Amino acid sequence: IVYGCTFGFIAAYMAPVMLERGLTVGAFFTAFTASIFAVRLGLLGLVENIDRRLVVAGGAAALATGISLAALATTMPMVIAAGLVFGLGHSIGFPVISAWVCDGTPPEQRATPLALFNATFFAAITFVALPASVGIGRFGYVPVMVGIAALGLALAVLMIAAWSRRFRRP
Repeated sequence: IVYGCTFGFIAAYMAPVMLERGLTVGAFFTAFTASIFAVRLGLLGLVENIDRRLVVAGGAAALATGISLAALATTMPMVIAAGLVFGLGHSIGFPVISAWVCDGTPPEQRATPLALFNATFFAAITFVALPASVGIGRFGYVPVMVGIAALGLALAVLMIAAWSRRFRRP
């Protein structure tokens, strides 16, 4: 849900946020994409020996940090940093969750857990738009972005706290 809500917010509102500030929209998305490619083409291998729960929680924390940086971005370097950090979070967590939901499932039955994960992810993407729109209309972009980031960070901390006694190497 954290991954879907943060991705949904970025997809729906990052362009208007950047345009309102007179910043180039493409800078965030180019940095986001570059980060995804860098992680998936090599850096993802670095986290394969880290407990998946830490990777997923760390990805959620990076998503929250990326949105926070974007909320405060007033210069192009800040926008690029926000895109890089957000892309890092999305790119390390999403594929790990995709693999994790299939653990212990025979290959011929993996479509079901993957479908449920993807349905949840896309439902969260869709869900975030309306409440965010209402919040933006009332409070503006920055408070809503900081609120979404705080929620993502709180959930990451809760994940780590809930799992802290069970961390193990895969």
